[in-house]
Amino acid sequence: MGNCSGLASLVPEEVPVVLGLTKTTSVLYQRGGHWIPGTVARAWSNKTVSLDAIGGVGGWTAKMLARDVFPIEVMERGYIELRPDGTPGYSKLSDPGGELPVLPAAWGAGVLIRGLPVVLIIPEGEFVGVVRSLRSDGQVQIDFDEGGSRHCPSDRVYPLKAYSQPESSSNADLRLMGAMAVDAFMAAL
Repeated sequence: MGNCSGLASLVPEEVPVVLGLTKTTSVLYQRGGHWIPGTVARAWSNKTVSLDAIGGVGGWTAKMLARDVFPIEVMERGYIELRPDGTPGYSKLSDPGGELPVLPAAWGAGVLIRGLPVVLIIPEGEFVGVVRSLRSDGQVQIDFDEGGSRHCPSDRVYPLKAYSQPESSSNADLRLMGAMAVDAFMAAL
C-alpha cells in the first residue's frame, strides 16, 4: 500500500471559526421557504458547519455550507433582516426594548424576520405584505402590498414563499422539523 498522508488534507478537520461562525452561534438557514433556527455545533476546514437544528431535540443535526447559514446577530452591525432583493443583511433594531430579531411564524412555518414577504391569514381574508418589526409581545408589524400597516399576532403569519408552495409529504416533514426547531430555539432564549 502507498503512503496515505496525502488523504489527510481531503478529510475536513474541526476548526474554531469558519466565515465568522463559531461553536454555539445562533443561526438561521432557509429550507423550502422557511427560515429555520439552529445552533452551530462544529465548524469544519472545508467551509461547512454542523448545526443542532432542533436544539438537540431528537439528536437531529444538519451539515451545511457555512455560506448558507446566517448568524442572527453580528456585533456592530445588528440583527438579521431581509433586504428588498431577498438577500440577508443586518441592522439595529428600531426599538431594542420592544423588538425581537425573530418570532415564530404560524405553526410549522419557521421563524419570521424583518423584511420577510408574508401572508397574514385572518377571517377577513389573506393579505400579502412585508414584516417591518417583530414585537416582544408576539405582535408582527406588517406593511401591506396594497398600502397600510397593521400589528398582527405572529401565529397568523406565514412566510409567503412557504405558503405558496404546493403541499407534499416532504413539506409536511419540513413543517414538523421547523416547528420543533422553533419551539426548542424559543425555549432557549
